[in-house]
Amino acid sequence: HLVFHPSLQCIITCVALPGSLSQAEGDYYQLLARYNEAEQEYRESITAYQQFLQAEVNEDYLVNAFNNLGNSLLKLGNLQQTLGENSDSLNSYQQAISSYDHALSHNPSYLYALNGKGLAVQNKGKLQANMSQDKDALNSYEQALEILKETLSHDPGYLYALNNKAEVHQYQGKLQANLGQHENALNSYKKATVLYDEALSRAIDDMASCGALLENKGSVLQSQGALQYCLSRDADALTSYRQALTAYEEALTYAPHSINALNNKGNALQSLGELQVRLSYNTDALNSYQKAISAYDEALDHAPNNIYALNNKGLLYIKRYQLQVDLKLEIKARQSLQTALQCFSHSLEMAPNDAFICGQRDQVQAQLNGEGN
Repeated sequence: HLVFHPSLQCIITCVALPGSLSQAEGDYYQLLARYNEAEQEYRESITAYQQFLQAEVNEDYLVNAFNNLGNSLLKLGNLQQTLGENSDSLNSYQQAISSYDHALSHNPSYLYALNGKGLAVQNKGKLQANMSQDKDALNSYEQALEILKETLSHDPGYLYALNNKAEVHQYQGKLQANLGQHENALNSYKKATVLYDEALSRAIDDMASCGALLENKGSVLQSQGALQYCLSRDADALTSYRQALTAYEEALTYAPHSINALNNKGNALQSLGELQVRLSYNTDALNSYQKAISAYDEALDHAPNNIYALNNKGLLYIKRYQLQVDLKLEIKARQSLQTALQCFSHSLEMAPNDAFICGQRDQVQAQLNGEGN
């Protein structure tokens, strides 16, 4: 909360408040996948807070401003990571951490700054993992867990910190799985699930938090199922995917138009379909793929440029193409490839430098060219 001083009234009204408003508008545009507008708002917010911090204000005001500046830098870093701007994203995360540290130098137990710093370090770890900087990523995850442990020591029921700590374990598990540390990964997923359940038990009357926590619980169950699938523990994977779908369905009862929940529901159905193909349940697999397409399409109805939904839909159509080829449905198979190409081409309009999307687009185009010869 802002404490007004008469001599600073103009600065507070013209600078600090616009910083908050720009950050909120950035969140809105980010939700709708209007990435250029979101970036502009976040940058305006950062500039506003930086200008405000050049004024001489009291201690409480400094803590608030540095914390809010950290939030805007963190959100800019998240956006840059979405668009594949890895170097810029890493720099934004580091600046966010520095800003939170400034806030904590004035108030070491300020929960919002502690939690924000933990989230920034966690997201830096996710980026490092995506860049194959595995050792750095593991170190970042351990640092994030220590920061969030300290946060929860001040308030054991702080939902955001419980959620973020669970997310760290989840992403730690993903990296452990990629490194072949399978049992460690399953243990990390279990820790994450326990933390999500604890947070849910504390958020009974908070509908917005319940929806978000259920989405995240579904995500960790889906990651668990993916590892079980890789380990050929098919029965366990089937259970995990179904539990993930239950969590997403419940999340959508709280927020029926949640883009993240719809996208993740599509992912779980896609994974379930892949497992059904391996078990030779081809009809069930086609049905799961169709339900996944419906979930992605619903997400894209709300945010037509959402990169995650577009990419996931493109990957799904590749899998459907492969199944249709096996079932000798040649015409439908080619149509699936053409739709996959459209998805990746659309994504590249937002993230033209993303190597993964470029690779997928080129592979699909080459396959179509080969089939046309």
